[in-house]
Amino acid sequence: MRILLLTPGDPFNHRSWSGTLNSITTTIQKLGHEVLWHGKIPRGSLLLRLKIKLYNLFTREKYRWKHSIEHSKRIGKIITARIENINYDLILVIAASTESAFVNINVPIIYISDATFDSMVNYETSFSNISLRSIEEGNYLEKKILQRSTYILYPSDWPINSAIKYYGISEKKIIKAKFGPNLPNLPRISELKDINIKQEKILKLLFVGVKWNSKGGPIAIEALKKLNERGINTELTVVGCKPKGERCNGLIIIDFLDKSNEQDLKCIWDLYYSSHLLILPTRNEAVGIVFSESAAFGLPCIAPKTGGIPDYIEDNITGRLLELSANGKDYADVIENIWNDKIKYKKMKIASRKKYEQELNWTKWGEQFQLVLDKINNGLN
Repeated sequence: MRILLLTPGDPFNHRSWSGTLNSITTTIQKLGHEVLWHGKIPRGSLLLRLKIKLYNLFTREKYRWKHSIEHSKRIGKIITARIENINYDLILVIAASTESAFVNINVPIIYISDATFDSMVNYETSFSNISLRSIEEGNYLEKKILQRSTYILYPSDWPINSAIKYYGISEKKIIKAKFGPNLPNLPRISELKDINIKQEKILKLLFVGVKWNSKGGPIAIEALKKLNERGINTELTVVGCKPKGERCNGLIIIDFLDKSNEQDLKCIWDLYYSSHLLILPTRNEAVGIVFSESAAFGLPCIAPKTGGIPDYIEDNITGRLLELSANGKDYADVIENIWNDKIKYKKMKIASRKKYEQELNWTKWGEQFQLVLDKINNGLN
């Protein structure tokens, strides 16, 4: 099939949507389909952004131009004109409710996202203190594209529940398809580290995230300090951000690593391989590709029970899920318990890799996507 991607970012760029756009594109191409793209989407008009800046200034509330009806209609006209003379069989909309809501489309639509607008309101920082008008427009655009879609693919129960309960979307057209790792090379089982805890002198924790505070960095630091105070020689390697003023024993900071750079990619691979546990006390998370990547390396994860995370970590099986209110001491308690139980730890490593092989990989995602295409084709024939 000739599939036209409607996306806010370049689907052929490894950095778009943390690499997920490219992973989806590559997976579809491996299935034998041709992937097309409409090109870069322009920003909101200068007039619109100026109006919204003044609105925000006087009301002291946020009006998100990215989720405004005015912006959606403008972009809809631009994309409609661009794709008018392109021959395609289906449109795949990825995390682009605003951009797609008013596009003139006469073929089946598959919609993919990791969250709904409603689920993000007052959950993620940039969606806090939003004006009522902005919320109404964002929800209107979200519902419009969900209703227009033939099928919807979500990577976790979190957006699924929102789509059904808040937007009234039928369960029949929603499919759960979990995201895999955004790494080009992954270890075979034979390459995974068979750790003998008694021989390990240092407990190595890994933290991967760009936004230090929202990913729970201070909580991870507190856990590191508690573990070392208890006599457990612990290191915490932070990748992707550079926290200001954070210095303590065992803390290793590695700034941004580019997965498209061969040397940086090797560094990421080595960190996943050599670490014992992933700790990410994130304050909000739609999916967290880092959990799929950790699972591929048989790395148990410690994170809060929020957003889409419970679909990627099975509590007491592939890691631990803590309450969102858990502090550094709570994380240290859980980590110490796992580290001191050799049998439990090895079972978690095995279960983590198994979850990757059975659920958290792009081959599995591709199979589910192809089934959706087959259903559409059967419905059209």
